[in-house]
Amino acid sequence: MARIKAIPEIANYHVTWSIPKQTEKKWVMVGKVDWMSSAWKTNRQVETDYSVHFVITVDIPAATAEDVETAALEVAEHCRKAVESEPSLGGVVISSVMAPERLVSWPTPEGFEAQWEGAFEIKARENR
Repeated sequence: MARIKAIPEIANYHVTWSIPKQTEKKWVMVGKVDWMSSAWKTNRQVETDYSVHFVITVDIPAATAEDVETAALEVAEHCRKAVESEPSLGGVVISSVMAPERLVSWPTPEGFEAQWEGAFEIKARENR
């Protein structure tokens, strides 16, 4: 979570482990982490497959649907890069795939709001 909060491009986003109670204009929720498998690859290295789920919401006054959807996709890409380089979530990352689940936008009285949901599927190796 600290890694996501430290992304300079999303400094004005509220980063949380759960959906914010107050109505935030821009927020990133780091959801559940699923560990799918873990196996020894050498006599000193363990390979782990896991995914980190995210929900990103963007509300921009006087924006179009395309503007907010583009902004949500950009934030998702910044988060992917941060998760990919985080060695503390099960070792050094050797591959990372963004697995989007949905991107939707809707009009608000001030402009448009968009929400991106998805997971980052990661394969990592750790020396033990």
